[in-house]
Amino acid sequence: MILHDGRHGEGLFLLQHWLPLLALFLCTVYGSAAEAVADASAQAAAAQPSNIRVVRMGMERVYSTSEKTVDKALARLNINLAGRQVYPQLGTKVENGMIIHVLGRHSHLSTEQVEVPYKQKFIDDPKLKYGETKVETPGVAGKDEVTYENVTRTGFEQKIELERKHLKEPVDEVVRRWIAQAVWTPQGYVHYRYKRIVMASAYTWGAGASGNTSLGLTPRVGIVAVDPRYIP
Repeated sequence: MILHDGRHGEGLFLLQHWLPLLALFLCTVYGSAAEAVADASAQAAAAQPSNIRVVRMGMERVYSTSEKTVDKALARLNINLAGRQVYPQLGTKVENGMIIHVLGRHSHLSTEQVEVPYKQKFIDDPKLKYGETKVETPGVAGKDEVTYENVTRTGFEQKIELERKHLKEPVDEVVRRWIAQAVWTPQGYVHYRYKRIVMASAYTWGAGASGNTSLGLTPRVGIVAVDPRYIP
């Protein structure tokens, strides 16, 4: 015989009924709290002042500002522009570490696109004869956008680079170069005109002997000494 406790069943029913509501309530409360914490953190980060560097009249000074744009930051610092040009532009958003240039009375801004030269990389190729080269990958010049301050006075002009942006990275040129009929020395590859099979004696370390050959090579198998009167 199995006895059924009605009160136990009623309690289980109430628990099953209220448990989802309790879970929903906790998620709502803690979710709202988490969002509030995130919002507070974002507001605190936004409220932190930014360090900026202001360059004018050839001098640079570091300031701390909570203003959001360049014009408001300069106004807060009581920097009188008096019609002078500013770079970056006055409406630009202030960022931590930003450099703000206040140009002189005789200066103006200009922007140019300049070519960035490519580099050469060499691959030693034993199949190429002495003096021969072969371009495997052509080089492609890059391109930068450069902003200048142009200082103009009577009989005097100067361009000062303020910022450089990379528009296009250069592509290195890959060149295969000869090493056939050449031997490597500390001074680079040395060309030889022909090979000969000879009988040779070994190097010895007698009195007055040095550690290298006349070409600067370390003695090893395959290197012989010759008389330049017979083999130039």
